Amino acid sequence: MTMRRISSSMSYHFKRTFPIVMFGAFSAALVAALLQRPVPVETVGVFAVAIVVGGVVTYRYLRDVLDEVYDDGDRLLVRNGGVEDTVQLRDVVAVDSARWRTLVRLTLTLSVPGKFGDKIVFLLRDTFLDGMPYGAPAQIKQLEDRIAALKRNSTGQQ
Repeated sequence: MTMRRISSSMSYHFKRTFPIVMFGAFSAALVAALLQRPVPVETVGVFAVAIVVGGVVTYRYLRDVLDEVYDDGDRLLVRNGGVEDTVQLRDVVAVDSARWRTLVRLTLTLSVPGKFGDKIVFLLRDTFLDGMPYGAPAQIKQLEDRIAALKRNSTGQQ
């Protein structure tokens, strides 16, 4: 089996480009509002709150998302910020997902912590219509089935 990417190619942009653009736009609007006379207090307040809420939400939901995750058969190759690690699928004890409209955030809990801790978090790729609007994408079920099969095979069960 050849290695294939299972994480979204947009992860980098969600983690780095989007916050810079968002904070830049809100900051520019805040400065423009502060330069007006008289200062529109409501407008300044709205942009200040938007900057704070945007920062908290971005930090909360994207800080632990990895840049790249590749499926390599019975293991995953994970990369983040130049650091690389290998995770054995048989070491995954839980698979959890959360959908944000068309994005699916997948969290793999590990029995053996690696370089990124005991959780591997990434955004799934190609989930635009897969499982919409309520079901889980087929990729998650396939991954769970492979993990279960690897665990059965490693314990000698059929």
